[in-house]
Amino acid sequence: MGKKSSPADRGSVNGNHREAEIVLDYAVAAWKQLEHIGHTVYLLCYDNYSKRQEFCDAIKADAHVQCHLNSTSLDTAPGSYGLVAYRADGHVDSAKLSSIISRHLTEDLSEVVSQINVKALTKDGKGYGGYGCLKSNMPSILFEPLFINNELHLNFLLNQNGINTVGTCLADALDEWGKVTKR
Repeated sequence: MGKKSSPADRGSVNGNHREAEIVLDYAVAAWKQLEHIGHTVYLLCYDNYSKRQEFCDAIKADAHVQCHLNSTSLDTAPGSYGLVAYRADGHVDSAKLSSIISRHLTEDLSEVVSQINVKALTKDGKGYGGYGCLKSNMPSILFEPLFINNELHLNFLLNQNGINTVGTCLADALDEWGKVTKR
C-alpha cells in the first residue's frame, strides 16, 4: 500500500483525509474477503516499493497489487476515472489481471467513476513513472480505483459501504483471476 517515506508522509491528502488511511481501509476489506474464501494475503505497509517487491518475489506470491488513490495537482481538476496500470515488459499475466480488475471496477463502481483506464507503462527517459518495481516474477499491478481529491470519490470512500465495495471489487477480481489462471 502507499509508500510512507516519513511519519508525516501519508500520501495524497484532501482536508483531514489521507490516502494511506483510506487505502488501508479498502485493502483490509479486500484482505478479509480473500482470506474468507481461502486465499493467503500479506498487507505490506512498510519499507519502500522495491523491498516490498523483493518480499513478494521471495515468498513466490501469485500476484502483487500496489494499492493507492489517484490525485491531481491543485491547479488541475480532479479525475473521475479509475486506473489499473502494469509494466508492458512485466509478467505476461499482468495485462490479464489488469483487464479482470478493470471489468470489476467498471461493474461495481459505475455510480462514481466515468471509466476505468488500463495503462501499460513503458520506459521513458525517467524510468516507469516511479513504478519500476512493477517488473517482477509474478503479475504486478498498480490499483488506483478513485481520486482522493474528487469529492464524489472521497465521499464514497468515507462511507463503509464504499470501502467494502472497493475491497470486494478487488478481492473478487483477484479470486476470478486465480481461477482463470489456475493459481
